[in-house]
Amino acid sequence: MLKLLTPICAALLLSGCVIHISPDSANIHEQQELVLSTQNVSKLVSETSSGNVKITGVEGLKEITVKADIRTYNHEKPYTLTLEKQGNSAQLIAKHSSKMGFYSGNSPRINLTIQVPASLALDLDDGSGDIEIKGSKADIKVDDNSGNIIIAGGRNLVIDDGSGNIEITQVTGDMVIEDDSGNLSIDGGNKLVVEDGSGNLSISNLTGSLKVTDASGNLDITAIKGHVDVEDGSGNLTITNLSSSLEVKDDSGNLMIQSIEGDVKVDDGSGDLNISHLASSLIVTDDSGELSIEEVQGDVNINDGSGNLSVTQVVGVVTIEDASGNIDVNNTGGLVITESGSGSLKMHDINGKVNVKN
Repeated sequence: MLKLLTPICAALLLSGCVIHISPDSANIHEQQELVLSTQNVSKLVSETSSGNVKITGVEGLKEITVKADIRTYNHEKPYTLTLEKQGNSAQLIAKHSSKMGFYSGNSPRINLTIQVPASLALDLDDGSGDIEIKGSKADIKVDDNSGNIIIAGGRNLVIDDGSGNIEITQVTGDMVIEDDSGNLSIDGGNKLVVEDGSGNLSISNLTGSLKVTDASGNLDITAIKGHVDVEDGSGNLTITNLSSSLEVKDDSGNLMIQSIEGDVKVDDGSGDLNISHLASSLIVTDDSGELSIEEVQGDVNINDGSGNLSVTQVVGVVTIEDASGNIDVNNTGGLVITESGSGSLKMHDINGKVNVKN
């Protein structure tokens, strides 16, 4: 082991990098409280390194109060904790000085409990630790490296998050969220744009439109008033109860679509599709997987690669181009098959014209 460590240590010393080897523990506990009037202040801007941040918006409050619970490693206060007015903003800084080392117990951190006027905008830049915001009625911006985020309230919301779960409720305005990893749950709000790396997504009860770009993870969308646009890499999708149109581009994973008021367009790579209770038209391009379509009020247009296909209870005309797999069509307003490929073909109760080309 010594022979391995010697060249490593020599390289570090030659580079001028000094490593603090003896383990430390942030076992010194301190507490401070800061107060700042919010007269002519419209926004709180905070810069925090490590520690939990809890912010509560209070109606009628005229000041910002910060209670800091500090864990540090010596009595010389190797940290910055300030709350000052700068222009029309309140600037909060809570950061430990940079120090390389190993901690055998608690690492340095500053936990903050903050009360602000409910109408005060928030702009947070956080390193690590959980963030909880509740009671806000203003715009919120969060740039977070790691840690869970819980937000209950707020108007317009912007989040750029590295890792950790996110839970959002009671937001009234528009939202833009960029998330690298972690589960994401959103209930309520107007328009939403999400770019997600990995982790499951649950989105519900939006009054505006939704655009989702998702690399991996399951996705559950329900009760959206505006147009929904989903681009998904991998993972299962469940989309229900939409008041407008839907467009989905999916690489892999099973897909269930149900109860959509507007037109639906699906471009699917692989995985089973189950689509039902559509009030308008449907266009499906599917490379592979089982495909089941039921109860559609408009026309249905299908371009299918491989896998069995079942279509039933369609008011409009069904048009199918199929490369391979069995086809079963029942109770439709008409049927046009431009190519049936390989597999059996069954037709029942076709109420309009039938045109089948083998």
